[in-house]
Amino acid sequence: MQPSDPDLTPLVTPDPTVPAVTPAPAPAPSPVGQVVSGGFDPAASVLPGGPQPVTPQATVAPQAYVGSFDAPPGAANVTQAPLQTTEPIANTGRRRILKPLLISLAVLVVIGGGSATAYFGYYMNSSVIYGQALKNTGKGYDRLITYLDDQAKLNYKGVVASGSYTFGSGSFASDGKLTFNSNKDDSDTTADLNMGSGRLSIDVRDIKNKTAIPDIYFKVDGLDTLSGLTQGLGLGTQINSLDNQWIVIDHSLFDSLQKGTSSSSSPTHDQVLDAAHAFGQVNKQYVFTTDKNKAVLTVVKKYGLATVDGHKTYRYQVALNKSNVKKYITAQRDALKASKLGGWIKQNNYENDLDLAYDSMQQSADNINPKNTFDLWADVNTRVMYKVRFTDQSNPGSSYTDVGLDYKGGSDYPFFISSYSKSGGNTDTGSFIADLNTKTHVTNLKVNFKSTGSTASNFNGNASVKQTNDVAPINTPTGAKPIMQVLNELGLGSTYQNLSTGGNTSSSTSSPLTLQN
Repeated sequence: MQPSDPDLTPLVTPDPTVPAVTPAPAPAPSPVGQVVSGGFDPAASVLPGGPQPVTPQATVAPQAYVGSFDAPPGAANVTQAPLQTTEPIANTGRRRILKPLLISLAVLVVIGGGSATAYFGYYMNSSVIYGQALKNTGKGYDRLITYLDDQAKLNYKGVVASGSYTFGSGSFASDGKLTFNSNKDDSDTTADLNMGSGRLSIDVRDIKNKTAIPDIYFKVDGLDTLSGLTQGLGLGTQINSLDNQWIVIDHSLFDSLQKGTSSSSSPTHDQVLDAAHAFGQVNKQYVFTTDKNKAVLTVVKKYGLATVDGHKTYRYQVALNKSNVKKYITAQRDALKASKLGGWIKQNNYENDLDLAYDSMQQSADNINPKNTFDLWADVNTRVMYKVRFTDQSNPGSSYTDVGLDYKGGSDYPFFISSYSKSGGNTDTGSFIADLNTKTHVTNLKVNFKSTGSTASNFNGNASVKQTNDVAPINTPTGAKPIMQVLNELGLGSTYQNLSTGGNTSSSTSSPLTLQN
C-alpha cells in the first residue's frame, strides 16, 4: 500500500457470508494521539475510540485507513479498527524504519555534497593544476621516448613520405610535390616543381655500396625552365644537353674530399636513446616539478581560467630561478657524460667541446633577470602544459614565439612552434607542426609562413612520414655520366681539383679523378 494511493485498502475486509455485528456506542474520543516534529508519531498514539470487543465470528466495520494521516472524504465518523490487528503494527514498523533512513540519507547528501565541493575546489585549484600539468608533461616525455624506442626495435624495412607546398611573393608563384622512399640502405627522392616559367622534375637516388658512403645518382628534367639563370652563367647550351640525363657522384669523390680530415663514426640508436632517457630524468627533477629547491620555473602571477585555441586553460606568468637553472645545466652535463652517448663523446675526443658548450650556458645563466617573465598555459582537462610563450622584452605584445603541445586527448600528439612579429608596416606569422599519431604511426608535418605589408609573401607546406615494411625496390640507374665528365663538359673540371687539393694546385699528388683541361 502506498501512502499516496487515494483508494487505500481497508485494514480488515468484511466477509459477506457472516453478518456484521454492530458495536455498542463508543464514548467521546479522547485526543491521545501526539503530533511531533516531522509528522505524526505512531509510537505515541492510539486510534480514536480505543479498541472494541469483537466476537470470534464477527468482523470489524470497514472504512478504517492507514498510510495517510487524513481519512478519505466521508469517513470522518467511521468505526476504527482495533490495534490488535497485524497490519497497523507492520505499518508502524515501516515508519520506525523509514524515519531514520530518511535522516541518514539526508546526512549522506549533505556530507557527499560537501565532499564533492571540496574535491572540486581542490581539483580546480590553480596550484594543483600547475603541479599536475608539470608532472604529466614529464610523463609524456618518457612515453614518447619509450614509443620511439619500441618503434626502432621493430626494424622496419623502409620509410615512405610525401608532401607538397605553395609559395607566393609579389607576382611570382610556385608550387610543388615531393616524395621519398627508402628500402633498407637505398633511397629515392623525387620533386616536381613549378618554377614560374615551367615545371622542373628532379630524381635523386642513394645507392649503397661496400663503403660507408653511398653512390648518388640524380637527373633533372625541364632544365630549359632555368634558361634565364644558365644563360647568365654562359652555360645555356651545355646545361640543356644534360636534360633528363642521369649523373652519378661516385663515393670515391667524397672519399678523396675527406682525405686529411678527421672522421668518426656516428652514435648508435642505443647511445642517443640512453642520453634522451638521462635528459628526461633530469627534466623531471628541475623542469617538471614544483620543488622550490630545484624547480627552474617559479610562478610570479596567476591570470586565471581562459579558453585558448579550443583548450580550457589556466594561465600563469613564470620566471626563471637563476640558482636552479645553473644546477640544472650542471645536472644535464653530468647526465650526458654518464650516459652511453657520453662514452661515444669521450671515444671521439669531444669532451672538451662539450665542456666549453656547457660553460657557455652557465655564463648565459648568470645574466638571467627575474623580471624577464614569460607566460605558460596549462590545459585544465588533460592536465598537461599546452604552451609557453616567449615574448620580446623590448617589444612586448609585438613579437613572441609559442612552443607547446596541442594535445586534446586520443593518440594524436601535435608538437608546434609558432611566431608573431610586427614591425613598422609589416606583420610576420609562422608555424611549424609535427603531429605524431601513435596508433597509425604516421607523422604529419605542416609549415606555414605569411608576411603582410611592403614585403607580402606566403608559404604553405605539408608532408606525411611513415615507417613501413611494404617497400619497393630501388634500382640503380643505367647510362649515368660520372660527375667529373659532366664538369669537364661544362668547363668546370678545375673546380674539383681546387676542392680536393684545398686550392694548392702545385701539389705533386693529384686525385685519381682529377681531369686535365
